Amino acid sequence: MTYSNSPKTLPQSKRRRGRILGGCALIVLLPILFVVYWFFIRDVEAKENKLQFATPIPQAQIYAVTQENSELKFTILERIHGTIDISGENLILKPTPDGKRQLEVNLQMDGQSTKTESGEFIDFVLKAGLKADEYPYGRFVATSTETFEDSATIAEQPIKLVGQLEISGVVKDYTVDATVSLQDGVLTIKTSPIIDLKDFGVNFPEQIGSSEMAAEITVNAHLIENSTEATPTDSTN
Repeated sequence: MTYSNSPKTLPQSKRRRGRILGGCALIVLLPILFVVYWFFIRDVEAKENKLQFATPIPQAQIYAVTQENSELKFTILERIHGTIDISGENLILKPTPDGKRQLEVNLQMDGQSTKTESGEFIDFVLKAGLKADEYPYGRFVATSTETFEDSATIAEQPIKLVGQLEISGVVKDYTVDATVSLQDGVLTIKTSPIIDLKDFGVNFPEQIGSSEMAAEITVNAHLIENSTEATPTDSTN
């Protein structure tokens, strides 16, 4: 019996499987690497928002949004969990001709604050898809279809907010179901919309798995003293 000192070679089927797996890995990585390369080489100047905040009318009560007590949590495919800062702006209870109050919502979200539990690379991919460097802020401007008898206290109740949503520089008509309450000078709204980001021109790599973002939003705002003389500020200007 003779023995060979030459190294053993892999069976042909294993070599073929290795080439296939390597090719699949390259197909998966190429779109992500392209996004990373594209994001770093482009020179982008931040643009102002197209959607403008509503201006309070006389005798309106203005409640300033407090960032530390407000939050936007999101989930994609029940596996990517993250947050985006609500960086402003205000909630307004404006008087109506019949002596009641109607809610106006002016919200601003900071796309560059996007952060997930999945790590910095997924954070980077999401920010790139949202074009957060070119369009740093998303906005939601809306009015409630309901009116309120008492503007000092509002027990938690369901409402519908009808207005417009701006994401990545694209503005769309948008309506959400929410709840509102007013207790001890704190005006609170909560809503849980499912936003299809593809409607706003956002295209994530296929590895993200979906363009639908399930959001849970809580906004707390405090009454501004002498608010009937105040006007909302635009933090992007």
